[in-house]
Amino acid sequence: FPSHDRPPLGAKGSLVVMGGNFFASRTIQNNSFALVDVPGYANVGLSFQGNSCGYTNKEGKAFLTGLQPYQENHIQLDPKTLPLNAAFDNLDQIVVPSANTGVKVVFPVNQGRTALIQIVLDEDKQAAPIGAEIELLGTNKTFFVARKGLAFVTDLQANNHLRMKWRDKACDLAIAMPVEKQDDITRIGPVMCMGVTR
Repeated sequence: FPSHDRPPLGAKGSLVVMGGNFFASRTIQNNSFALVDVPGYANVGLSFQGNSCGYTNKEGKAFLTGLQPYQENHIQLDPKTLPLNAAFDNLDQIVVPSANTGVKVVFPVNQGRTALIQIVLDEDKQAAPIGAEIELLGTNKTFFVARKGLAFVTDLQANNHLRMKWRDKACDLAIAMPVEKQDDITRIGPVMCMGVTR
């Protein structure tokens, strides 16, 4: 066809380069935007101001538009889309961008490992009681025993010292993490808790 007979072609939108990444989006006018980084976690659901707004890409990044300048903008991760062994100190962040500018929002991943530890009591080898408190010594982390003496503990390093408290008694547990299966939830136990009774 002659050029004047062809239907007009066109597209409206924006191509943004931010943090070394290219993002195609709707036209950005009179608002701000954000590059969300969840390092190493693809397909994580995101919410903006309480409304679902997409997922991270294969690199753990997502581009959000429509942020309100000079106001608090809440960006959240959807915990239902995170793997069980993901450990984050915070799933909700607030940013206050300037007008027509971009901000980078990083959700730092806790570099410790995760374990499901089965704890039994020395008196009869029965499961540790539900609700017993577990302190990861050297940190401010506290966990609790669930059914069957199982405790889900995060932020573990190669060698760890735990203290389980129940009523007026306590016991210390030395937990060494195996070198294999770095990305999986490690199952440990049964581990004997000496000195604690029901």
